Amino acid sequence: MSLSGRRRLSLLVLLAFATFPSYAAAKPKAAEPAPIPADLPARHVAFLEETAPLLSPKERGTFLALKEDYQRDTFIRRFWEVRDPFPQTTRNEFQEVWQERVALARKEIGDLSDDRARMLLLNGKPAQKLLSHCSDVLLPLEIWHYDHTEHIRGGFSLVFVSP
Repeated sequence: MSLSGRRRLSLLVLLAFATFPSYAAAKPKAAEPAPIPADLPARHVAFLEETAPLLSPKERGTFLALKEDYQRDTFIRRFWEVRDPFPQTTRNEFQEVWQERVALARKEIGDLSDDRARMLLLNGKPAQKLLSHCSDVLLPLEIWHYDHTEHIRGGFSLVFVSP
């Protein structure tokens, strides 16, 4: 898509959100994940927070059902092993990239449960960001454009609306 095409698309998205702000602010309710036990060690709480976009509900439930720290540590080790793209090497490239993205998301956004942080974790840093702080007419927006990612070949944009 050409730059002028992207601008037209961005303008259309902005107009759509300006016209229908109640739709833009609506967020579907997702099933609540199982609560984290208060006595769970900090390193295990951090694991759950950092890997939330990757953990399936079944994996999260299994992890939380484990009673001993050594069982949770084994779960974490196995969690990363099955995601290793090149298990014959000593490095886990996927885990390294994920940890870099976690650090970037914490630095730029702070809260890893924020939708922007989740998208940064899953897709990496966007090629372009457009910020709109027009509070009189439009809701505050962030538009992130990606030329491609590891999993998506074509370009796409993500629109984040602040209520």
